[in-house]
Amino acid sequence: MKGRRPHILPLSAQAIALIEAQPRIGEYVFGREAPLISHFARVMPELRTRMGDTPHFTLHDLRRSAASGMARIGVPVVVVEKILAHTGGALAGVAGVYQRHSFLPEMAAALQKWGDHVERLVGGKPAKVVRLRQR
Repeated sequence: MKGRRPHILPLSAQAIALIEAQPRIGEYVFGREAPLISHFARVMPELRTRMGDTPHFTLHDLRRSAASGMARIGVPVVVVEKILAHTGGALAGVAGVYQRHSFLPEMAAALQKWGDHVERLVGGKPAKVVRLRQR
């Protein structure tokens, strides 16, 4: 998490299934303590090759796409901002000072709704787990 701030993020059933399908490397799934997953720059060339003619993208584009997609399917912007751990936007200024609700139930519902939406986009089947080699 940027700035080493704690951020609790509920996971959809689909995300849990993908994580559970990965080999165990210790206690962590992502982060500095999980060296096989932490350095995305090492797998990006292979990912871009597998994507073929898709225009250039960065991992940040995945956040942008998820935020836009969740808004498109009716997730309130304030919930999207909480999912992304944004501190500005709808919760900036006075709202940020006085708003202390965690939004965990709303984030859980939103991320499950997003997981269901993505699952429908791939034909109602769980997304294929693709393991990328590290270079």
